[in-house]
Amino acid sequence: RENNIRDNGAKALAIGLENNVVVTHLFLNDNNIGDVGAQALADALKKNYTIKEMLLENNNIGDVGAQAIADMLRGNETLEIIHLGDNNIGEVGARSIEEAIKENITIMSVDLGSEYSRSGRAIPPDVRISINAILEQNRTDPDGAKERVDMLSLERGVMPAGDGRQTTK
Repeated sequence: RENNIRDNGAKALAIGLENNVVVTHLFLNDNNIGDVGAQALADALKKNYTIKEMLLENNNIGDVGAQAIADMLRGNETLEIIHLGDNNIGEVGARSIEEAIKENITIMSVDLGSEYSRSGRAIPPDVRISINAILEQNRTDPDGAKERVDMLSLERGVMPAGDGRQTTK
């Protein structure tokens, strides 16, 4: 936290996280991480199965970085908490996160910060409402959340496997 690691530091950290089996919480607030660093961290978390919490508040992550994180969230089955407030995420990035968590039953908390990003870009209220509803279902109705994910998988032509993982038709 507050080490100003920037994108290069995030990329170096990501390399170590790919094979990490010990670290469970990443507190990377206030580190001037942008879209490139967010992409590297997201790629690492596609391969990492121990990180449960990632805080990336008050960085320079925009819609591109948010879309990379959203892509990771679709397949990550361990991350429970992600905080992205006080970045430069706008409607496109927020909607990407919203769509991704529809396919994730383990995520319990997503914080996109205040109504407006640091750059003054608005995150629409309907996105916030939808995210909160999805997270509430994940927390209180795990069976319903699994059904939601299975239905979305079938719509995409992916067969849900009995163990919660997905296989293609």
